[in-house]
Amino acid sequence: LDQMSRVFTYLAAHGYLKPCLGRGKEISEFFRIISCGQSSVVLVGEAGVGKTTIVEGIAQAMVAEEVPEILKDKKLLSLSVPTLIGGASSPGEVEHRLLQIMNEIVHAGNIVLYIDDVHNLVGQSGGGKENLDVSEVIANFISNNKIITLSSTTPSDFVNYLDRTSLGRAMQKVKIDEPNIDEA
Repeated sequence: LDQMSRVFTYLAAHGYLKPCLGRGKEISEFFRIISCGQSSVVLVGEAGVGKTTIVEGIAQAMVAEEVPEILKDKKLLSLSVPTLIGGASSPGEVEHRLLQIMNEIVHAGNIVLYIDDVHNLVGQSGGGKENLDVSEVIANFISNNKIITLSSTTPSDFVNYLDRTSLGRAMQKVKIDEPNIDEA
């Protein structure tokens, strides 16, 4: 997990993240969904609307302990999908890496996993003739409420890759719009 992720809460605690302004509504919506028992949220918005900034704002709120009880004392980690899939010699190796990561998260019990461009996991395999959809592994952990995840994608990628998959059904969708003039 350490080799394939960045710790956003560490970056927030040490002042490496830019301030998140005008996104309180979206952050509150994430907190509301997680507080109601849903374990996975996907931020759906066009490229450049500020999805990563919202995630950074959530990390800053986690560090300041201005979060619901379920998120207190947790770390927000960003999974690197290219690192996960890159260099794998077989679909089995990708599955093994992912299962290892998921088991580390479950065992730690204090990690919220962020997956940027989550649609890149759908239909991905580590190579070879087999086609392992690694998104099914994550969907299984989410469906069983074993991990809390936050992810992001674009509207077209959500429709094309996630809408009718078990991963898409396991995640609560939050639409992210471009900030209006006053917010910007």
